[in-house]
Amino acid sequence: MASRQANAVSLTLFFVMLGLGGQAAAIGNYSFGMSEAWAAVTFAAFTLIGPYLLFALKFANQWEKAVVLRFGKFRGLYGPGLLR
Repeated sequence: MASRQANAVSLTLFFVMLGLGGQAAAIGNYSFGMSEAWAAVTFAAFTLIGPYLLFALKFANQWEKAVVLRFGKFRGLYGPGLLR
C-alpha cells in the first residue's frame, strides 16, 4: 500500500505560503488599515493554499512511469521530467 508523502519542494512551498499568509495579514492590518476580519481571511486563504501545494506536486523517480488521466480519459504514460 502506497503512503502519501510530501517531497522537499512541497514542504518548502507549504511553509512559504504559511509565512506569506502571516506577513500579508500583518502588513495589511497595520499598514493599510485592513480590519482584523480581512486580515484573518487573508491568512486563512494563504493557509488553505499551503496544504494544497503540499500534496499537489508529484515527482516521479527515475525508474517510475505514471498513467495520466485527464477528465477520465487516458492521456499517456509519462516518465520523470516535465509533463507536457
